[in-house]
Amino acid sequence: MRFSSLLAAAVAVVPAFAAPSPASPTAGASNANQVVTALGAIQSQLVSLQSNVDNFDGGLFDIVPLLNIQNGATTLGNKINSATSLIKKQPTAYSQSDTLTISTALLGFVPNINTTLVAIIDKKSVFDHSILDLVSVSWLVYNDITTLHTDTTNLANALQAKFDPVLVSAVTQIVNEINGWFSQAESVYAGSGLIDLKKREELSA
Repeated sequence: MRFSSLLAAAVAVVPAFAAPSPASPTAGASNANQVVTALGAIQSQLVSLQSNVDNFDGGLFDIVPLLNIQNGATTLGNKINSATSLIKKQPTAYSQSDTLTISTALLGFVPNINTTLVAIIDKKSVFDHSILDLVSVSWLVYNDITTLHTDTTNLANALQAKFDPVLVSAVTQIVNEINGWFSQAESVYAGSGLIDLKKREELSA
């Protein structure tokens, strides 16, 4: 997973905003500032979730740390869905200025998506036998990943529907790379069961 050409792709279209275009008629005030705040909340929750994952080392009775991770993933999904709802409430397309403002906030936490998913992938072996050193919660992590992938896709679709066309192509590139990161994490956790079979074989030997 790499945060490669996303910034370059987005920055490449910024000059188009330098020459102002006639303002488009709008029905009501823009909620761009609210959306930016919501995206900031997503970034903060990503940082918190990654910290919980990074600090999880497994053990015989690590229920509380596991609950913190699970609750963190649920909270993250709620914050993503909240931002999506805000965007859908915008009655018209965002102006070029608002699109740029929201895009800047979006780019601010895209790297956090990457690093959080990397952290989750790196902890696969720990999640595989995290309860009593035998019971796996990787199946639950997989469900969290797929749910967050769906939530993130819904957010991206809402943004693309309301963004000024000038920046939609750059956002599409960002979304494609994010989808790749989620797909990689999903492939690592796919097929995870409740019991770590390898560990059970070791105990039975």
